[in-house]
Amino acid sequence: MLQLRSRSQLNIHSNVLSKAEEKNFVACLAEILTVEKDLEVLKINLSLRYDFTLTDAVKILDVGKKSVLTRIDLRKMLENHKMFLSEEDLHLLFAKLTSDGVNLTYNELSDGLLPSDFYYGNLLIAKRL
Repeated sequence: MLQLRSRSQLNIHSNVLSKAEEKNFVACLAEILTVEKDLEVLKINLSLRYDFTLTDAVKILDVGKKSVLTRIDLRKMLENHKMFLSEEDLHLLFAKLTSDGVNLTYNELSDGLLPSDFYYGNLLIAKRL
């Protein structure tokens, strides 16, 4: 039999649910910030490598010389180098880097590889020139 609860009981339950959702949100946000920080460290490390340039990265990825990279192109290139991404990871990558979610252009790839830090970004850009 369905029991009707008083308004105060419902408010207590909604407050508990809200606190649980709030904790979950904070945990997810902390995880996202950690991943973003780790990604920035990787970008900085790439910018410090003497043998890494944006132009070379694009040449390696743009096997078909089309100046754009599709998910299929990227998947094939990665598989040729024994690297495998899930379909979800590919989707997230393209959603983050591309304006249309379909084709990754040279400019979008360059922006994705550039560190946010002005100093390290300039180091990487200078190597391209």
